[in-house]
Amino acid sequence: MWSVGVVAYCLLTSSFPFKSTKDEEDLKTEIIAGQFIQSKLYKCLPDAISFIVHLLQVNPSERLTATEALKHPWITNC
Repeated sequence: MWSVGVVAYCLLTSSFPFKSTKDEEDLKTEIIAGQFIQSKLYKCLPDAISFIVHLLQVNPSERLTATEALKHPWITNC
């Protein structure tokens, strides 16, 4: 489900959620810490932002399941 969050982010912002300018190891650190670029989501609807934020949770137990994602308001209202 985390990957769905990454793809949704990319589709809505036309960019990747993680952008380390140093090296691959720094990029891995950003991903593990869940430090994605939230400022690019400012043009998105609040429900879309909520969907992405809930899918990019670092802790899998806090992340939306597939069933929960399908019931999210951003999906059901589309």
